[in-house]
Amino acid sequence: MTNKKIQQLSNDDEKEPKHLEQAKKPTSVPKTLLVNDIQGSLDNCEVTGIHGWAFNKTKPNDSLEIEILADGQLIGRTIADKYRKDLLAAGIGNGNNSFKIDPPPGLFDGNEHLIEAREVSTGLVLPNSPKVFKAVLYKSDDIRLDGSALIGSILLPEGIAPSFYLEIVEGATVIGGGWCTPDSEIYNKAHFRLPLPASVFDGRPHAFSVRSNDPAMSIGDLATITPYMLTPESALLRYAREGLKPTIATTAGFRYESLINTIAQFEDEKTSSAAGSSLGARSKKTDKTDEAGEERAPLAEKLSQIAHAHAQMVRGFSEKDKAFKPLTFAKTENPRVSIVIPVHNKFPVTYHCLLSLLLAPNRISFEVIIVDDGSTDESTRIPELIKGVQYVRNEEAVGFVRACNLGGSLARGEYILMLNNDTEVTSGWLDELLWPFEHFDNVGMTGAKLLYPDGSLQEAGGIVWNTGDPWNYGRGANAHDPRYSYARQVDYLSGACIMLPTQLWNEVGGFSETFVPAYFEDTDLAFKVRDKGCKTIYTPFAQVIHFEGISSGTNTSSGMKRFQEINRPKFKSRWATYCRDNGKVGVDVELNKDRNVDLRALVLDAETPMPDQNAGSYAAIQEMRMLQKLGFKCTFVPHNMAWMGHYTEDLQRMGVECIYAPFAGSINEVIEKRGREFNLVYITRYYVAKHFIDVIRQYAPQARIVMNNADLHFLRELRAAVVAKNSEALSRSVQTRDEELATMRQVDLTLTYTDVEKAVILSHNLDSARVAKCPWVIEVASEVPGFDARTDIAFLGGYNHHPNIEAVEWFADKVMPLLRKSLPDVKMRIYGSNVPKSLITLAEKVENLVIEGWVPTLDQIYNTCRIFIAPLRSGAGIKGKVIGALAYGVPSILSPIAAEGIPFSNGIDACIADKPEEWVAAITKLYGNSENWAGMSQQALRFAQNHYGFAKGVTQMQEALGEVEIFTTIKNRALAAH
Repeated sequence: MTNKKIQQLSNDDEKEPKHLEQAKKPTSVPKTLLVNDIQGSLDNCEVTGIHGWAFNKTKPNDSLEIEILADGQLIGRTIADKYRKDLLAAGIGNGNNSFKIDPPPGLFDGNEHLIEAREVSTGLVLPNSPKVFKAVLYKSDDIRLDGSALIGSILLPEGIAPSFYLEIVEGATVIGGGWCTPDSEIYNKAHFRLPLPASVFDGRPHAFSVRSNDPAMSIGDLATITPYMLTPESALLRYAREGLKPTIATTAGFRYESLINTIAQFEDEKTSSAAGSSLGARSKKTDKTDEAGEERAPLAEKLSQIAHAHAQMVRGFSEKDKAFKPLTFAKTENPRVSIVIPVHNKFPVTYHCLLSLLLAPNRISFEVIIVDDGSTDESTRIPELIKGVQYVRNEEAVGFVRACNLGGSLARGEYILMLNNDTEVTSGWLDELLWPFEHFDNVGMTGAKLLYPDGSLQEAGGIVWNTGDPWNYGRGANAHDPRYSYARQVDYLSGACIMLPTQLWNEVGGFSETFVPAYFEDTDLAFKVRDKGCKTIYTPFAQVIHFEGISSGTNTSSGMKRFQEINRPKFKSRWATYCRDNGKVGVDVELNKDRNVDLRALVLDAETPMPDQNAGSYAAIQEMRMLQKLGFKCTFVPHNMAWMGHYTEDLQRMGVECIYAPFAGSINEVIEKRGREFNLVYITRYYVAKHFIDVIRQYAPQARIVMNNADLHFLRELRAAVVAKNSEALSRSVQTRDEELATMRQVDLTLTYTDVEKAVILSHNLDSARVAKCPWVIEVASEVPGFDARTDIAFLGGYNHHPNIEAVEWFADKVMPLLRKSLPDVKMRIYGSNVPKSLITLAEKVENLVIEGWVPTLDQIYNTCRIFIAPLRSGAGIKGKVIGALAYGVPSILSPIAAEGIPFSNGIDACIADKPEEWVAAITKLYGNSENWAGMSQQALRFAQNHYGFAKGVTQMQEALGEVEIFTTIKNRALAAH
């Protein structure tokens, strides 16, 4: 990961999310008053949901927060803000006062559980609590949409008759139902077909749950986008191709994304051309040529071709097609990638593949090499129909292996990519296949996520078992499942789409002649690559639709496909010793797919890291990188179970398995199902850890629990209370202290970023808690813009964190009036996310105070300001913003609290200032003197490299884990992103 990708680093930006805050009981409000003011009820506890209502008579417009407990343990929080007609009829507010949560999977164990609901702010237990919940969980693994109904089957426990009524629930509403029918052969197995109402067939996402109340059971869930008609796509493509709407296609989302990104790329080219023209003699680029001075195709021609490509792909391909519009690929003198496409007849299929290459944009350049292996159809017209590609022809067919090797011999690119002609590529696929080569060590080959035309998964990399037999991992599964959505090492990659360096391709001799004409050549190639000491990586965000069987059929007893069985023993004979320890066929699949790791870590946090929003997120990513470097596979689960778009995908891209809803309902569920596989459970923040220590001890007794406290929460709250002179806040900090320290006593190891916090923890917990330093790592800049290229002073923070707001307000009030006297033109620029209105209003009143807000990269801050300041008056923990400035070589002036935990030399690596006069003097000394500035800039870089380099951080993490007898080595085979 590069430092440019981690953006807005704010210090200690850790404020406990509302959904995790502890219920605070008031100290001065009489209980009788609470009862009179707050009304409510826990109405029922069923498999379809835990329901009730709550209402504050004195504040009728407020929605109350409710927490649900099972056997005294918190299982969920929600807001009583949902509408119920009966509440309105009863005169209870405006009717928007009900609540509902789904019972977590842990309750479906067949035992009785006492359910209790209470209002969070008062701790008031709602009337009719507790209620008994008793149900079992019998998942149907094959619930699916079949026409207009949900179908599936269930294996039932003894004592339950296989005929009972099921309900379909969407949200809080029962929308359908039907009876289970017993299996004719298996006594305890039942089938169901539950019709859905026509109203849900609207082309939109839906989440259905199948439940039974008698007996009380949860059967399973299905999240799907329902069609708005039921004619199969295959029938439409066959009988109604002309004028087919783009939205009908399962692949419509991929094609839409390609269109959008292609248009954006055209805009980038236009902007780039304008910039190139302004450079004059320094560049050959104009609005009509590229960097090399080669002529560009006019934009209108490009748009016309893209429109044609999209229209034809929507229409699909057929062997009856005879009319083909010419296509033109851009000429590239120095392609990064050479795409080799072997073809033998079936030109409509090849044409569809070429259309997708034109439609799907990528940043990197490529050339196309088409090898015509003895075709007799329209493929022979490729030279006249397809311009800008290399075309080579075998007059007689020699087979897939030799055709590919011929194409490889013509490659001019740094990388070779073998692509079947019966494929459709998607936006960014090439960039994604290249990403592992640039961000992991010793990568020899990458392969795509292969999809069937209906969107289901064809393959997420391959497993070769101890018998030497290959297995397409994930075949037929949900392609969005987290199990198939993170980069990982694999035994082999199907040759439908694989990329490797051209030099390595030549070293290993391409596809082996042993496997002529086809089959097992790709598996063999992967083993040859790994035999060279390189990794073979599955890349989930390179998504390629593979129309499997079109080129060679599917029958292994005849035609080309028969060579699959002919070549199987050849492969086993060659690589038998390499497969010996690969596990039994089909046993422990989920463990065997990640066999190239030494250790496994479950990483828990409140939410998915968002490194452009706060420093804690940046640190969380770096800590997962360090664990990877020490041989761990990391599995990350956020407490809120949310998938967070590119933030989640960034983790998956770097090899972190991310678990989220609806594929798991809670952290508890993940621990209960998979706890035995982990050596380490790494939890950030005490208010996350305290919820899961007991369940970890029960289901993962072998795992060590390590908690990163992020910052010492009670110390931060205590300092803020002292500055604000707030006795109530002081009391809350004491409660936080007790909870935080108690949690530290329960885990095996607490990590903290600073020696100050380590000392505070030990002074309270003495020898009842083990504490170690957690490394903070950052990439140090190699080039630093000079003194004259910079102006103004800057501050960076995430403004959901009060100390950052407080710092800006104090500096604007106390320092800026004095600074204007000595440096009247210098502006204080405020960067960071979630800037509140109060600071915007302040900037309108204070001269030279400028709100810049969130910016996409740190470069825009650290490479433009002349001085970085951090005038924090409260807070705790290490300050990521400060280390970021040092790593960029920016002279920095810090308050004592901002400097806490950073062992720099005052006046050499950075400066410390406290009183307003000290701030003005320090800024003036650096701002107006280029020699002073340059000297401190160089010292800051050296300091950052020596104290916060990644290699040093890995060593520190290794030593910390050693304290709880987790012994690691950096000499391992695990993926570690850089």
